[in-house]
Amino acid sequence: MSTSLVIRPVSSDIANVDAIRQWQWLTLDRKGQPIGQPATGGQPPANDSALLLIPANWLHAQRLQLPSMSRAQLHQAIPFAMEEQVAGDIEQLHVAHGSIAVDGSVIAAAIEPDILNSLLQQLRQFNIVVAKAVPDACVIGSADGELKVVAIEQDYVIASGNDFMLLDKDELDFLLSQQPAETQLTWHGRHQPEIEWSGSLQTSLNNAPFVQLAAMAGNTAINIMQGEYLPAARGSTKRVWQLAAGLAGILLLLGFIYAITDWWLLSREVDKYRLQVETTFRETFPEITSVVNPRVQAERALGEINPAQGDALLNLLGGTATVIATQQGLILQTVNYDRSGLRLEVVADSVAKLDELTIALEQQGLTAQLDSAIRSAENVRGQILIGGGDNG
Repeated sequence: MSTSLVIRPVSSDIANVDAIRQWQWLTLDRKGQPIGQPATGGQPPANDSALLLIPANWLHAQRLQLPSMSRAQLHQAIPFAMEEQVAGDIEQLHVAHGSIAVDGSVIAAAIEPDILNSLLQQLRQFNIVVAKAVPDACVIGSADGELKVVAIEQDYVIASGNDFMLLDKDELDFLLSQQPAETQLTWHGRHQPEIEWSGSLQTSLNNAPFVQLAAMAGNTAINIMQGEYLPAARGSTKRVWQLAAGLAGILLLLGFIYAITDWWLLSREVDKYRLQVETTFRETFPEITSVVNPRVQAERALGEINPAQGDALLNLLGGTATVIATQQGLILQTVNYDRSGLRLEVVADSVAKLDELTIALEQQGLTAQLDSAIRSAENVRGQILIGGGDNG
């Protein structure tokens, strides 16, 4: 949204914290300037970046003086520094703090989680999401020897040196009676203060003192919405569903990509195996020049082989194996069979060895012919064509 909302319970009676009947709020533009006048009663407008002013008597807030340390050390040290000032077990409270100033001072606050949760839950019923929560007295700020009071309805929001509080009239009178004579008192409210005060007094009368608090709230050094209450950590239902929808979309896209990838890889494997089948087919059936359906064509070619041809192949293999087993210095590389006969590729020490193999095959009753011989520095590679004895 381009506007922000500053909102505060009208009553500071902590007994009503779980059922706040009235809220006071003011809308600010993007520059932090008020839009219109504060409103009280009725339903506050929806807003997704509201600033909540919490009555100072619903929590404990103070300015601490600490030595220079890292933010992690500061986060651990603050609860111990506040422990003596807080009623109850500090470990059961939600503790928040601002950044440490140059002089080593830091504003810290401790609040019961139940109180903060109740406030946030009630505001969510109006579709108000709190981005920043501030003790109302911390908005004022004061220096040593200075006491500031903002009178809102029956409440007196007070900042005095290192202390921040909200008092009623009797408590305010007692506090003023305890101040040193040199204390500087600044009063903000609709009317002149009805107090006993003989020291320095500066008044700032305004028909809407809440506007003063709201205008200064954005610059307050502390935000109670820390830790688990960070807006990013708590999120909104809309944001959660947006993330879920985005994740689902990513998963669907990844699933589609994986399916396409699997199909592409599988098609590549299929193409590779199809090429291997075709290559083997051409080597086995060289007389078939056109390969359309290797399986059907292979079955047809094998069907054309009669039993006599099968017996001839077995005779050739048997006779050849018997001869090669008796030869020394030969390495049989490949054996191929086609209608012309059995073709051996043999590696030998010399051409003479190949000639001896050819003669031995013929002595076995086979027809053998040295078809080629290729010499290298180490051996001779030759091809021998073998046929049945009745072919010669």
